Amino acid sequence: MISHLNDSLTPLRSPTAVTRVLAGVINERLALNNPAPAMCKELAFEQFHDVATDKLIAMDEMKTNDTEKYLITAPIAELITYAKTFNVHLHRNFAEQDDFPDDFPVALIRNTYVCARDASSGKWTMTRAMELEEDGDTAVTFCNQDCEQSPGEFMVEISGEPADKLETRLLELWTTLVKQD
Repeated sequence: MISHLNDSLTPLRSPTAVTRVLAGVINERLALNNPAPAMCKELAFEQFHDVATDKLIAMDEMKTNDTEKYLITAPIAELITYAKTFNVHLHRNFAEQDDFPDDFPVALIRNTYVCARDASSGKWTMTRAMELEEDGDTAVTFCNQDCEQSPGEFMVEISGEPADKLETRLLELWTTLVKQD
């Protein structure tokens, strides 16, 4: 039995493998603790054929007298483990950014939405963040260095130096998620 257990744990001796396992656990916890509103998940499936709606999370929300807006995205552990500096603004022309990293987790960008509910009519709408106007009233930015948030902008900021102290950042996020129970 011990031999079988040792054989099963051998792949986890690599820091990369441990990081992947932790990222998977963090993604699961994010999906449980911060689920996207049900109507946003439904719209992601209906409009954009996103089949992983059970994993979509509400990263942020903005409420005014007129609307409730939610930043909906796939879990973000890939950003936490991403080892380069990034400051990615999502909008219709995002691919034209000079500083867009070639190996940035594009699936995360593609599955990022702004979901809104009109307070007076109760009607829900969904827009893929990549389809927002560059100078529109709602913007979405993913960054990990020199982040500046504009009014009306959703910001996903991963703090800390990109390649340094990854284990500390994962542990801090894990501790935060565990405290939410």
